[in-house]
Formats: sequence, structure tokens, C-alpha cells
Amino acid sequence: MNTIRLLSAALLTLAAVAAQAAGNFTATYAVFQNGHHVGDVTEKFTRKGNTYRIESVTEAQGVYALFTKGNIKLVSSGEIDKNGLKPLHFEHQKGNAPAKRVSADFDWKANTLTLKSDGKSETLPLEPGTQDRISQNYQFMFLPHPVMNLAYPVTDGRSLDHHQYQFVGEETTQTSDGGVKALLYTRVRQPDERAVNIWLAAQRGYFPVRITILEGDSKQEQVLTKFTTK
Repeated sequence: MNTIRLLSAALLTLAAVAAQAAGNFTATYAVFQNGHHVGDVTEKFTRKGNTYRIESVTEAQGVYALFTKGNIKLVSSGEIDKNGLKPLHFEHQKGNAPAKRVSADFDWKANTLTLKSDGKSETLPLEPGTQDRISQNYQFMFLPHPVMNLAYPVTDGRSLDHHQYQFVGEETTQTSDGGVKALLYTRVRQPDERAVNIWLAAQRGYFPVRITILEGDSKQEQVLTKFTTK
């Protein structure tokens, strides 16, 4: 089934309820490529009533900044309901060039998803539970844990894909705070798809504290280094 498999709202854990009630926070990650520190990501989550906005900015570091023109900015905004995040608009901008802007607009009344990239526009059916590239990570905060299996559509503004994750277990993972107990979810994938692992820390309201992406001989890792609330 191509929707997020949720339990009844009445069965939400206290931690998930606390996450839904949370206000604003900022998270900073260090990004590693095959063990080398290549950049930093700063993400700001802002909630006003039943609306949200996520802004993610990636900045290259060290020698890698010499080969990267401008930052990468992702923005997701929308509503929050009993099932969690409900995106209305997503955009992905690399540098300042308008031609490198990609976006997605979610029309939940008409059940349509409009994707815009490379000067072209495409409208697709909007499936229940659809997330965007950045909101999908924050959606974990609004689920009862552990959820054994998750399945939902995800758009990056260019296309629509279907992601499925399964709960592996609880383990200790390393962050700037040292060893943190976290729930590990891994992506169920085909042989030609990249492997994704996500660690969620209960002490952070099941916010992702570490993410790894494996594709061929390449390993990208994103590790939480700072988390502040307002």
C-alpha cells in the first residue's frame, strides 16, 4: 500500500505527541563523503499552529568549496494534521541560477502533484501520504515508534518515487554527543537502488541523528553535530 502505515492517533506515543507539540528548532549536520568532511547542513524547523516550514542549507567545506558554486537550499512548507506533515510546496535551489530551481506543488483538494524543472511542468496524481525530499525525514517525528514497516511516495521535484523502510532494531550510534541510543530504519530496495539507513534518537523526539547513503563504492554520511530549540 502506497501510504504511510500509521496506527490510530490515539495510540501515539508520548514522545511523538511531544514532537508534534514542539515549536522551533535548528539542527546542524556534518556531511562526509567516503570519510572526508565535505560540507555542513543547517536545517531550521518552524511551526506556527498547524503549519510548518523546513529550510535546509548545505554549504561545501574545505577544498570541496573550490569546486562547488553556491549553496544548496531545500524548502518544504505545508500543514500538520493527525498523520503528521502534509506538504504544500517544495523547492530545491542550487546556487542562484533560476534554471537550477526545481519545485513541487501539492494540491490535496484536487489530488494533483505539479512538478517543475528544466523549464517544464508535469502534473501527476497525488497519492495519500506523499512527502518531499526534506519533509520525509521529519515525518518520522510524528509516528508512533517502533513502526515495523513504512511505505510512502516521495518527490524531489523532478519525479515521484516510492520508498519503503523497515525497522531493524535499537542500537547505539555515534553523534557529537557521543553514543546515542537510536532506532535504526533501513530502506527496502531493489539491487539497483541505493541503500539508506536512518537512526532516530528518542531523546530528540525521534529526529534523525545519523543518515547513511550507500551507492556503489560511494558512502555519504550525515551526522548531527548540534541541536538547539527555541
